[in-house]
Amino acid sequence: NYIVQFGGTRQADPVPNSCKPPAVTQPASIATQENYYLLAGKLIWYKLARAQCPNGYSGVDPVTFAASACGMDGARPQMIAWQNSLDQSILDAAREWNVPAALMKRIIAKESQFWVWTGVDGEHGLAQITDDGAHLVLHIYEKNYYTLTPSQQAQARAAWLNSLDCHGCTPLQTIDHAKRTMPKVAQALAAYYCTFGSWDEAARKWN
Repeated sequence: NYIVQFGGTRQADPVPNSCKPPAVTQPASIATQENYYLLAGKLIWYKLARAQCPNGYSGVDPVTFAASACGMDGARPQMIAWQNSLDQSILDAAREWNVPAALMKRIIAKESQFWVWTGVDGEHGLAQITDDGAHLVLHIYEKNYYTLTPSQQAQARAAWLNSLDCHGCTPLQTIDHAKRTMPKVAQALAAYYCTFGSWDEAARKWN
């Protein structure tokens, strides 16, 4: 026979404490208004923005998919809104993991211009994290990682990376997915800080 008693409300699992950077002061806002020509071109291509070009020109380079000058003129309001649509999720994840939110956003901007490229050249998610990056994260935060065989470690890295991607999603769905997985990007940045000892080195070594 068993006696079942109410034991209280379970608290959320804490962030793993194998390494967490010191607390950092976060800005009130990380909003930007940069001209990201690839982002503008993608928004035009997917009909999420409209170019202001003469003679029916699409405003998008057919090879690079970057916006032309007239494409940027038309797409700029939507491009600014898109690049700032993740700000709150970046700030929330940055506070959770004690990483600089502005740096995190700059890394995403440099790696993908806020447009998801699923699995291109082995890079995953908005921050374009590679297999080496996943190894670093699991090395620090997954205590059983080194008890796995090399094949199992590879599978663990692949699973972690694939969770960053939104396979078969629309562009708007990728943004919603990116918001949900932003803590993993922050976790990865924390892992780089813990490995290389400074935020400058973390950004320099990012992959």
